[in-house]
Amino acid sequence: MDRRSLLKAAGIAAATTTVGATSSAGIASGEVEVTQESDYEVWTVTGKEVYDLADGEQLSNVLIDQSADGACLTIRSRNKTGWEVRNVGFVGGGQAGGGSNRFQVQVSTPDGGQGVIENIWANGKERDGQPSTELGGIYIRAAHGGHIDISNTYVEGYGNNGVYASAMGKNGGNEGTVTVEDSYHRDNTVSQFRIGSPESYVRNCIAIVNDPNGERGVYSGSNRNARGIWGLHYQNQIVENSSFFVSPDDVQPDGVFEARYIPNRSLGSRAVLEVIDCDVNPDAPSLRESTSNAEVNFTNLGNEPTADVIGGGGVPSSPEMAARGEREMPDPPELSDSDGGDGTPDLDRTLTIDGTDADRTDYEFTVSGDIAENPDVGYLGEGDQIDGSTASGFVNGGVDGYLFSGEITDATVDGNATILVDGEEVDFGTPDLDRTLTFDGTNADRTDYEFTVSGDLAENPDVGSLGVGDEIDGSTASGFVNGGVDGYLFSGEITDATVTGNATVLVDGEEVDPETLGLNRTLTVDGTDADRTDYEVTVSGDLAENPDVGYLGEGDQIDGSTATGFVNGGIDGYLFSGEVTDASVSGNAPILVDGEPLDLGQFEEAPTIDRYEVIEVGSPNPDANIVAEWDVSDADGDLSEATVEVLDDSDSVVDSATTSITGDVAYGVDYFAIEDVDGQGFTVQLTVTDSFGKQSTATKTVQE
Repeated sequence: MDRRSLLKAAGIAAATTTVGATSSAGIASGEVEVTQESDYEVWTVTGKEVYDLADGEQLSNVLIDQSADGACLTIRSRNKTGWEVRNVGFVGGGQAGGGSNRFQVQVSTPDGGQGVIENIWANGKERDGQPSTELGGIYIRAAHGGHIDISNTYVEGYGNNGVYASAMGKNGGNEGTVTVEDSYHRDNTVSQFRIGSPESYVRNCIAIVNDPNGERGVYSGSNRNARGIWGLHYQNQIVENSSFFVSPDDVQPDGVFEARYIPNRSLGSRAVLEVIDCDVNPDAPSLRESTSNAEVNFTNLGNEPTADVIGGGGVPSSPEMAARGEREMPDPPELSDSDGGDGTPDLDRTLTIDGTDADRTDYEFTVSGDIAENPDVGYLGEGDQIDGSTASGFVNGGVDGYLFSGEITDATVDGNATILVDGEEVDFGTPDLDRTLTFDGTNADRTDYEFTVSGDLAENPDVGSLGVGDEIDGSTASGFVNGGVDGYLFSGEITDATVTGNATVLVDGEEVDPETLGLNRTLTVDGTDADRTDYEVTVSGDLAENPDVGYLGEGDQIDGSTATGFVNGGIDGYLFSGEVTDASVSGNAPILVDGEPLDLGQFEEAPTIDRYEVIEVGSPNPDANIVAEWDVSDADGDLSEATVEVLDDSDSVVDSATTSITGDVAYGVDYFAIEDVDGQGFTVQLTVTDSFGKQSTATKTVQE
């Protein structure tokens, strides 16, 4: 008989009863006082308690009071199936203990099993005279092999994730799945939502990090880093239709969206977090972060997070409301005002196509926000349609009208109807071509040319019509001059150009060297206040010396898209197109791209772990005595530090050591003594870092 059955068998109808806190596994642990309110039971906990779920059990309508000093109750399932935990509220943060009391909820199901967690309220922040908690919120055990649905939960202020559902995706995990829906988690250290197994996702949720006073729980001693969502171990980790807010004023904000792959531990081949139809505050301090072999992808990312993403009636706003089985739509002050869930966006701008005195006019407009028909103008006719943020159609003597938000980002108009934006007439038919490019072959041999611009392009009527063999194809023009002059109007920049011949080339009326046409970026090696510096730089486009800096000296050369040379008190300058794809520098002269320092770290090689051995010595005894020995190297010769971390089976760091290292090779031995962990396994991870922040990791597992 489990504790729930025991409580019911005791005939709790009113009054107060004290029962022995004996789990279904028969573990005796203190006492729980049970009282009956009209809509729910109250369990008052005074020590460290564990409630073990049974197969098929429904735990519901319970208020768990763990506000006593040192009290905590963990709800646990050790691979049971068919259980449901609904309508549970926690009073007090609960204080972490050893063994099983490290999470508020700690569950798993077997292969093919099912579990449900719904309508939970839990807050681990420092408040009402209680300290914050180091507990984690909802933890899905590594042994989980079935499926668990989590919905309509409110979890705040915990020290080790709001939902921690990634352990089953690493070594020793059983690759079970989890769905989190219609939940609101805020100010939990590490992350609000953490997933890391195949076919797991977060949908219709809110994640907020805005704790400037540091009232939330800490992780591993003092860390309060907090992410929005963390996707680990596998590709296709999905979060969709959710709102995120990470404040730049938070005590320790981290990335909103993060992906992490752990070499030798992640069971998948790559970690990819797919962010679909989500919104995030535009001033978030770090939008996305990822480790090597991991990435974050965005589809339709907006910047107006709102509470209206949550469905299913919302979340409970107090522990008592949760215990009663009630919930309501949340109204976080950080998010945009709720529109009541009717899905009507705030469309404060107008677009009108007035064909009253015009021929038939076809149009297509795209906006950066939302768009809808304007009822003040009338309903759209046949052939007019709205597809997402794009409206298309035609007028032929009538008027079409739209409401929209944001800006008009693209427009095509074919006809002479009047176009009005916010009541003012605009001309979308003629692009703003404010720059000129001229090929003057008056005193030259035949010269062939082809060039591409980043904006729009048209012939220049002030120069004359283009001749046979001259043509414009989108943003590219090609042709030749043979004693005549060709002229173009364009917007943006010249991004690519080829000129064969000796015609004079003028950009905006100024003569330019045809060799540098299309090379609109600068690369400068400034040795004015530096020692001798040797360099080699490769770009993805074309490359030429920069005449504004001066001619290259002896020992400097250009070979295709690569420049090599040195400076010793002087300056070398180049013009190029594309991007810098590789760079190596020996010396202290700054490298500037378009006037800004080039981050050379992006071209650095990560350090190498040449040898890594971990053993557990001293057994038999109840302690883990771990020795980690390592050899590392770095081809760039800029080693910085080596860190060894010992992690338990919930990925919590129980001990660590960091060694400062320099040069191109280093060796070290680290010793760890962890007491009273009889039979437990540990992961020991080595991370070596160079001075540019490049890292390599290796892991080993040991058993006490």
